Amino acid sequence: MKKIVVSLIGIFATMMAFAQGTVFTGTSSAIGDTVELRVRSIVPTTIEVDWGNGTRVPLDVDSAITVMPGAIGGEGNITVYGNAEDLWVFSIYDAGLTSVDVSDLVNVTCLGLGGNELTEIDLSNNLKIDELTLSDNPMSTVDVSMLENLEYFVISRCEFESVDVSKNAKLGSLYVSGNPMKSLDVSNNPE
Repeated sequence: MKKIVVSLIGIFATMMAFAQGTVFTGTSSAIGDTVELRVRSIVPTTIEVDWGNGTRVPLDVDSAITVMPGAIGGEGNITVYGNAEDLWVFSIYDAGLTSVDVSDLVNVTCLGLGGNELTEIDLSNNLKIDELTLSDNPMSTVDVSMLENLEYFVISRCEFESVDVSKNAKLGSLYVSGNPMKSLDVSNNPE
């Protein structure tokens, strides 16, 4: 059984369904694979995690990183119940994620989904993001035009031929190595 680390430092989504919002993530990880969630929230809160077996396990979360390991159950998804607006940092790495819906994570400032199998992501409701990591995914496009606070952006080893960062004036760190890019325009990124 391989161990998969899912860093959920604040907000997370491996098919997360919150009482006041839903974050969904499907995974291609095998049933029984170990997944580790790392969670951090704005205010103390309690979430419940269903690892795919129908049982909700409570987890108290606060401003410190909280770790919760679990094994992927029969559905191959993880559902997290709680208040999505309390979560502000979210990262899940190397977990075989094939889809993710983070639209209800409106306070997320740091989103990390590297090392998965994502081909697309909608960030139109995540306007507070200032750090975004999508490296090592088979995606070739992502719209970050609405992320005015974006300062750190990693899309290394994906399939991007181009990326438009012209509206991300605060962008100071951009990592694009390992992509089939021919050129990159950063003339609007003075940082």
